[in-house]
Amino acid sequence: MNILYVLHDTTMHGGATKSFLNLLLWLIKKDVCPIVLLPNADGLFHVLKDMSIPVYAMGFRWNTYPKVNSSMDVLLYIPRLIQRRIRNYYTVQRLSHLLKDKHIDIIHSNVSIVDVGFRIAQKLNIPHIYHIREYADKDFGLHYVPTRKSFLKSLNKTRSYSICITKDIQQYFHLSDNTKSKVIYNGIQEEIRFMPHLEKKRYFLYAGRIDYTKGIDVLLIAYNDYVHNTKTEIIPLYIAGNASNSSFYNQILSFIKEHNLSDKVSFLGQRDNVDILMQQAQAIIVPSRSEGFGRCLAEAMFNGCLSICYNAAGLKEQLENGIELTKEKIGLSYDTPQQLTCLLEETAKAPADKYQHMKEMAFFTVSQLYTREKNAESIYEFYFYILNDTDNH
Repeated sequence: MNILYVLHDTTMHGGATKSFLNLLLWLIKKDVCPIVLLPNADGLFHVLKDMSIPVYAMGFRWNTYPKVNSSMDVLLYIPRLIQRRIRNYYTVQRLSHLLKDKHIDIIHSNVSIVDVGFRIAQKLNIPHIYHIREYADKDFGLHYVPTRKSFLKSLNKTRSYSICITKDIQQYFHLSDNTKSKVIYNGIQEEIRFMPHLEKKRYFLYAGRIDYTKGIDVLLIAYNDYVHNTKTEIIPLYIAGNASNSSFYNQILSFIKEHNLSDKVSFLGQRDNVDILMQQAQAIIVPSRSEGFGRCLAEAMFNGCLSICYNAAGLKEQLENGIELTKEKIGLSYDTPQQLTCLLEETAKAPADKYQHMKEMAFFTVSQLYTREKNAESIYEFYFYILNDTDNH
């Protein structure tokens, strides 16, 4: 089975990249022969080369409109848009020629915001999968070229298939009744039998990009109220992650300074030991405004960490999955900053064993639903369904 994978990025810390690597490591043990298309020769490119996996770097761009965050972005908007179209056209023409005699069975685009894989598949009459991991507009502020409506049409073309990482994303793209669309949850970790039990330390944890869509501004508002409401020991807040937008990051720093939180909020940067940080944290807060799946939430549950999350999108679906599976709550959730403040106060004062059962139910849930093995097996089965679909012949 020859599969071409198309990725939108080469950074190693991105959730989409992690999910792809987890999948790839399992599939290459089967009969899948992967070829990978990347937008550049950084990061992941070298990892794949070291694994002796055929990989192309062709400089294509996302199939979205350029973002506008400054006056310079306004001036360069049209040139950037034209450049994207030219680069993508060049990639489609060149790779279609290179792949013509390689007998590719399926092209699998790792996200929905790149369309070169879809266009190559249409050109070569090959089945194509959009792996839809994002809402695009609601979570990243991205908009498809030329329109969202045109993207929705592409999802219903002949030989077009989709994998959605939650039921909510599938519904958002009007695919719930599409027999060629399948919900397959992310594979977070290999199957493990026992939940980690590291000694807890006194800190709250945020792990993720410092970005408006991730809701860290709401977390800081709630945390500030917690600090000023608390008369006893104040639990510090650790932030593990890098800033994706300097303007927003400066706003966050200003808020911290204005509210005298500098000695209570610590920026750890991008960390490679997030699992340990989760295992030792009092609780992790996941405040994303519209998270496609919420990889960080599932990782925390695998690591025996109490979770507090915003009650929306993929985060809400994970909590609902837990209730459906165990008939019990597997995490704490909130709808307003005031409710988050109350949860911070509550968990800060709680005895060490108060949430132990909840954490065990959370671990059981993710162990049943979000293992790498289950994810890879489901995708592998979907490949066979596609290859045997009479619409492709």
